[in-house]
Amino acid sequence: MNKLPLPNKHTTASRAAHTVVHLRRYSIFYFAQVCAWFTVLVYYPGYMSPDSVAQLMQARFGVNSNVYPPLMDYIWHFTDKVIPGPAGMLILHNIIFWHALALIAYVTIRRPTWRFVFVALAGFWPPTYGSLGTIWKDVGMQVFLLFGLALILYAHYLRRMWPLWISFICLFVAGGYRHNAIAAAVPMIVLIVVELSRLLPHRQARLYRMLKVRGALRAFYVTVAIGSMGVLAVTLGVVFTYHVADVKLETTALVYDLVAISVRQNTNYLPPYYNPGGTITVDDMKGMYSPLHVNSLGDPSIRTFLHVANPSPKAIAIVQTLSDSQARDLERRWIAAVLDNFGSYMEHHRILAEHLLVVKPNQPWYPYVAGIDPNPFGLTFKPSRLNKEVMSIIEGSAFRSPLYSAWIYYLVVALCVAASFLFEFEYARTVQMLAVSSYLYFLSIFMFGMSGDFRYNIWMLTCAYICPVLLLMGRRKAAVEATETLVA
Repeated sequence: MNKLPLPNKHTTASRAAHTVVHLRRYSIFYFAQVCAWFTVLVYYPGYMSPDSVAQLMQARFGVNSNVYPPLMDYIWHFTDKVIPGPAGMLILHNIIFWHALALIAYVTIRRPTWRFVFVALAGFWPPTYGSLGTIWKDVGMQVFLLFGLALILYAHYLRRMWPLWISFICLFVAGGYRHNAIAAAVPMIVLIVVELSRLLPHRQARLYRMLKVRGALRAFYVTVAIGSMGVLAVTLGVVFTYHVADVKLETTALVYDLVAISVRQNTNYLPPYYNPGGTITVDDMKGMYSPLHVNSLGDPSIRTFLHVANPSPKAIAIVQTLSDSQARDLERRWIAAVLDNFGSYMEHHRILAEHLLVVKPNQPWYPYVAGIDPNPFGLTFKPSRLNKEVMSIIEGSAFRSPLYSAWIYYLVVALCVAASFLFEFEYARTVQMLAVSSYLYFLSIFMFGMSGDFRYNIWMLTCAYICPVLLLMGRRKAAVEATETLVA
């Protein structure tokens, strides 16, 4: 019988050295794994608001309308098969979120210590961490947008094009998590095309030379950008409407605006298909309307909670399936009412924005969820000691500190954009497109938002800690160009 050779001490030493090098190089990803599973442990099996309960209902029994984004329901359907309830989505979202942070740190920050600092601060920052345990469409949108950004930066780091295609898929998924998420995704597609323009001369030299000789480079990039946006819009349109009742959710925001204008102008602007028989008067609307949440119009039970004076027992069916002609008629009525009463319209949205941005210190509106709302599935949440300690920190941050003053994060991003034009940073364009993405998303909320929920700031919060890091850690363009010349 042949005896097995004894291990060579040099081989063993080289393997140990290789392991040490591997751990040093990829330690940030192992750290992200620990953070992800720690977060799962804190929130397990996951928080669920009424929106979450409704989406789990559709995930289990079929999607019949697009009141809630169907794509999230489809994804939840599969995770629910593996781990029933919210736990599967909790694990999925946190693995993506923490590894996206780790990838951004890996490709943009040189010193390992600072990589750990960035991931820990960004991930455990209370306004962000407070939402990671909730199965919300906002959280899903955030994590896929973040992973899409990480892949764009990874393509820049590798000087390869394949991460850009995966990034586009992430942007598609993010766009499918919220009806207005396309506002945040479109500028990210521009960022993909910008990175494509940097890589094309190196990865597709023949195509680049042909386009350059023919003077068609700019037309090529514009075509790719417009085509990608078109593909995104069309495919999302199919996902939102395929085999489901299209409630045209934006119509709810228009009705909310019409009620707000009616209350302020003491004139009834409500269309007849939202007011059968004309039974709802302006006085009734005054007992329904709250600038805090659109649900005050359709749910009499929450009007006292929302501080509506003299609550009315009547309700408006704010979510209903309109015909195409009714939807067009509603749009015309909305445009006319807004143009004729622009001050009332802006006052309504000013109050919404004031709550959204948390202008008044320590008064965020609906900053987080802490448990599982009543549901027909028998799902309950029993807080552990660890969970209680974490939630006490988050509660203190929300109501006894300025950390939830959302306007600060909008200001940080604006200052980063200003700085990106003053100096030649490597990631200047990335910062600028992130700012466009986050502000466009805010604009969509401002124009069509139906409450001042703090969670609507989730993408701006993310950009507010990404942008400064990209500016601080990015090399100047001159150094980058010199490096590229040497490589070439």
